[in-house]
Amino acid sequence: WSSDVCSSDLDPNIKYTYSRENDITVQLKANPAYNTYHSNGHDDIDAAGLSAEGDNGTRSKSFGPNLDVYVSKVLPHDQELSVDLVGTYFHNSDRTDKRQIAYEQAVVLLEDSLRQRGDKYSFIGELAYTKAWGKRSLSLGYRGTFGQAKATISNVMSGYQDYEYRSASYQHYLYAEYSGNLSGLLYRIGAGAAHVTNDNSDTREQRWFFTPKLVLAFNPSQRVSLQWQNSSWTTTPAISQLSNNAQLVIPNVMRRGNPSLRAYSTYDSQLTAKWNTKWLNAQLTLLYTYRDSPVSQYWTEQQVNNQTYIVGMQENANYSANLGLRGIFTIRPFGNEVLSLQVGTGAMRQTVSSPIIGHYHHTYAPLMYNVNFRKGAWGASYEGLVQSKMLRGSMLDAGESRSHLTAFWQKG
Repeated sequence: WSSDVCSSDLDPNIKYTYSRENDITVQLKANPAYNTYHSNGHDDIDAAGLSAEGDNGTRSKSFGPNLDVYVSKVLPHDQELSVDLVGTYFHNSDRTDKRQIAYEQAVVLLEDSLRQRGDKYSFIGELAYTKAWGKRSLSLGYRGTFGQAKATISNVMSGYQDYEYRSASYQHYLYAEYSGNLSGLLYRIGAGAAHVTNDNSDTREQRWFFTPKLVLAFNPSQRVSLQWQNSSWTTTPAISQLSNNAQLVIPNVMRRGNPSLRAYSTYDSQLTAKWNTKWLNAQLTLLYTYRDSPVSQYWTEQQVNNQTYIVGMQENANYSANLGLRGIFTIRPFGNEVLSLQVGTGAMRQTVSSPIIGHYHHTYAPLMYNVNFRKGAWGASYEGLVQSKMLRGSMLDAGESRSHLTAFWQKG
């Protein structure tokens, strides 16, 4: 396998800030980013006793300016109002070519050409209000997200003929949050409501999501702290995921977008206990995360243009859940920073239920370790990770174990 790659980036940042203490802050940021990329590769292939060679090339150009306007105003009686407006434009042109030929038979195994030219517009506006009464505070806000993309595409699904595709996503989010301190118990109570619209050339989805939040924290002593955090949020598919674009990977294997992807909710609960002494810091967390109809990658056999392919595409599962316990322990044998040992470990029981792979369980249990030495201007550290397989959709990701050794001398 051999390749050559070339890319160039022009990514200037322009920022202007005006601030008057305890009154007003105005900030303007602009980023007219430009990028070009191209690569060429040659492959020597030996698969299932078949010898072949392949060539592939990619060309990409993009231009993506954006503007961010932020204003924050302090009002009488411990009130503050802030507005943030972000507008972006993104234009891209992509071209990918693949060709594979068997040596002896001189047969073309794969020939694929992908063309895509597109424009994407997006606007994000957020309004936030806060009011404080001593140790209590109230936060109210609204965030609106609007994005639309139009593209001209040519791929294997269209018989390499141009066609037009449009996708758009809109989201309105309202939230309220109240926090305070009651006899040493810190609390934060919140709720939000999101209305999500996904609209493209193939389908349209409109849904309401509700996102409650509850955080309780208590310190029984100077060395011990307890926190129970419950939060939820909504994840919407990116506009690029909602495209029906397709690309061949190897002969009879294809990746496709999915215009029918739906937004989904995540509910997360974590109970954390911390114990800190001169020689030991310990943190234990019991956690549970539930996702309703999450998006994951799956591979299935499908008929495309009267031909059988193994197709990889993202689908909404029924649900997924993680239940686990993790801990981080830092030991200082001499009661100072001369030598410290840190170990992080835990176990996570992962569950996925989908109409494609059925009901599946897996236990994920990595191990992280770190040894730090510091004396005067000299220091060294050695850290490592013993990886464990993690369930990602229909696949087990083996990850990669790693270790790093660092030594340094510091002046001043």
